[in-house]
Amino acid sequence: MLLRRFASLLVPLLLVVGLDRLSKWWIHEAMWDPPGQVRVIIPGWLELTPIRNTGIAFGMLQDTGGVLALVAVVVLGFVALRSWRQVLAAPVLVRIPLGLIGGGAIGNVIDRTQLGYVTDFIRVPRIWLFQVFNVSDAAIVVGTMLLAFALWRSEPRAARRPEPAAPPPPGAAPGAE
Repeated sequence: MLLRRFASLLVPLLLVVGLDRLSKWWIHEAMWDPPGQVRVIIPGWLELTPIRNTGIAFGMLQDTGGVLALVAVVVLGFVALRSWRQVLAAPVLVRIPLGLIGGGAIGNVIDRTQLGYVTDFIRVPRIWLFQVFNVSDAAIVVGTMLLAFALWRSEPRAARRPEPAAPPPPGAAPGAE
């Protein structure tokens, strides 16, 4: 039982790290020289545009890669050491998203420590809000959305519904307060 609980966290984590490393390796081999070139996969919907991201999400805080890698490692380590029992006791619909989020964080930390930047390359031009991102970023976003949904669904139903109005006291006229 414990092995199954651990696997539901570890398998998504390892899949994300593996797919992230493989996709970034391919981008560096096939499209990196020079970075910034565009390969259209589905016109208007999907492009591969390799870039160096030295900042955080949405390109903010540029040139802070080393500090961010250190912060991510410390936070992941703290959470893992402090809360591993609670994580393994959590429902599978919480453990899987945590694996996705952890795998995404680890994938980007590997980039930051090896290269000093994160390799981003996926672009969805139709959705102007999306910047160029990678497999790890996608796993973090999807994992966060799934985790929010799982936590919302696990909230007791009574806490989600407003309390029904109390019936009027016996003998009170309807509508009288």
